[in-house]
Amino acid sequence: MMKKGLLITLPTSDDATEYLAVFSNSIIEECKRKNVRVRKLKQKEANRNIME
Repeated sequence: MMKKGLLITLPTSDDATEYLAVFSNSIIEECKRKNVRVRKLKQKEANRNIME
């Protein structure tokens, strides 16, 4: 059986992406309540090379 999981990027390179990163906290909290594993890629980790 495949485990549930979420990969989410949380860049904060400008105001718009920082706003989205903060907004994503509610999504992350909901995943925790539903026992969905979350892998967060923050700031410098949130780039294409690491994502792939």
